[in-house]
Amino acid sequence: MRSRPLDILLAVSLCAVAASVVQQSAVLMASDWLATSSRYEVARWAELGKEFDEAEWEHARQQLERALALTPEDAALHDSMSQLHAVKAQSLWNANGGTGSPEVTDAYRKAVASLEKSVEIRPTNALSWANLALMRYTVGTEAETLFATWEEAARLGPREQVVENVLVTMLGSMPMMTEDMVEWGDARRPGLRAFLEAQAEPAAPISSKP
Repeated sequence: MRSRPLDILLAVSLCAVAASVVQQSAVLMASDWLATSSRYEVARWAELGKEFDEAEWEHARQQLERALALTPEDAALHDSMSQLHAVKAQSLWNANGGTGSPEVTDAYRKAVASLEKSVEIRPTNALSWANLALMRYTVGTEAETLFATWEEAARLGPREQVVENVLVTMLGSMPMMTEDMVEWGDARRPGLRAFLEAQAEPAAPISSKP
């Protein structure tokens, strides 16, 4: 038979656990609400023809920052923050008539940083790796790191259509890539190799090595 002190200790412990669960649930609900609000804005801006609004963008950024303060290990929130910075970069790019600027580069670098945090927290998410590869390509990351990022996305998501689309699209614009990358793309888009070889410039041929 258990002693009364033990029963009291167990009761107190269970109450503490219950309180912790309730508190954590409240934190998660608050974080989710903040994130949902911000994701809606990101999706709206990403749609073709939707006008980017700086004040609304800043509000969405602050909402995501608050959500991340509540749940900093939520990889999806870091993905959303990356999308938010990428939307701003693309908007600035379009406003500049399709030319870069320090502000565009800074926004894309922030998108990269958010995705790097995302894959650190959740290293098996193929789409996050694919988006990181795309963002790293956009900011001119060195070839070795870029290729490794692309290949990790391909390894993790060989049957994910969205991942495949991102990676194949990248192959269509990258001036250099490994032979393995070309083989991967050609297996999924027959004729891609011929297209790449036709587009390749003498100064930037398809390489068998990074």
